[in-house]
Amino acid sequence: MPGACGYNGELTRIEGQATRFASEHIAVRPGLASDTAFPVDLWQEMGRLGLLGISLPGEFGGQGQGYPAIAHAGRALSRSGGCLGIVLSWLMHQITGRFFIKGFGTGDQQKTYLPDIAAGRTTVCIAISEPKVGGHPSHIATSAERVVGGYCLKGEKAYLTNGPVAGAYIVLAVSGNMGAKKRFSAFLVPRDTPGLTVTGPVDFGFLRPCPHGGIVLDDCVVPEANLLGRPDSAYEDMALPFREVEDTLMMGPVLGAQEAQLETLIACLKAHMLKPSEEIAVRLGEIRSHMSALELIVFEAVQRLEASEGSERLIPLVISFRHLSHGIVSSFREVLVSSGVHTGSAYQVRANDLEAVSRFAEHVSRLKQMKLGAALFSSGRVA
Repeated sequence: MPGACGYNGELTRIEGQATRFASEHIAVRPGLASDTAFPVDLWQEMGRLGLLGISLPGEFGGQGQGYPAIAHAGRALSRSGGCLGIVLSWLMHQITGRFFIKGFGTGDQQKTYLPDIAAGRTTVCIAISEPKVGGHPSHIATSAERVVGGYCLKGEKAYLTNGPVAGAYIVLAVSGNMGAKKRFSAFLVPRDTPGLTVTGPVDFGFLRPCPHGGIVLDDCVVPEANLLGRPDSAYEDMALPFREVEDTLMMGPVLGAQEAQLETLIACLKAHMLKPSEEIAVRLGEIRSHMSALELIVFEAVQRLEASEGSERLIPLVISFRHLSHGIVSSFREVLVSSGVHTGSAYQVRANDLEAVSRFAEHVSRLKQMKLGAALFSSGRVA
């Protein structure tokens, strides 16, 4: 809703641009959310219209905006396009450009990658997780050994969002040890680097057409100039804060998908009944009120992210958003059971996607929640 939650003129403009694109290019492809083929033509059109570089500086072809613009554009794309999967690909593309390369890249690295990211000529993929173990630092085994002129990378990465279509990978690798603790560095590895093999794609059955896959690094040598950020500090500098950047910015697209669900559900109910029952009306009111709360959470969270206010200021909002979103998903199910209406395939695909998103990182979220509770218990302070 332009004008709500403290929108400024630029946020309103960008949300309008995203809404028009979604209506004219995404919503007109009703099978997109069930398709496993990545829509290269759609991606190129996004780049041509400036939607792939929203938060990149103008000197690199971007629109020069911040994290709030990413969240609001993601909400609009998801709400008006109805396909959460393509918005996930878009979102990870935005995060890679803004957080990783703009945030940690050298001047040469930024000049090399950011113009192509903004234009959609290349996508850079974040490669942290590994097969069967995920991204926990104690289990990451991919190594980076110093050699003459650079580093030799060995290992395997998996579950990579946009991995099959990426032109380069940001690879997190063990580059040393401090006692029993592993130290990590990050490297920009172009797709055509000798020793790098792309695996997949893997279809998880949800969030299509966002592609996922992996890479194998077999004596893959990169020059020292491909080191991204500080050596031996990539986990603290990048991997940990990346989780909060991702969780916070994903709020926008999730809220947009829920809004699209509610619009579709209301239309189906109206076609099925003259007036909702008291039970259904209560559930619909609950959904709407929770969505209003989510809108406020999204706006506040992205402002805190932009201001770099830190984990302690973001985590409570991320946890609250997750709980309210999960409740909305449950309420949608209850309305369908009570009404007996048939919503169609697009609604069901989106419901499957929202269910999948609600399960993401449940264990990590529980640990964060437990940490907040333990801190409250030990300090006795509620603010």
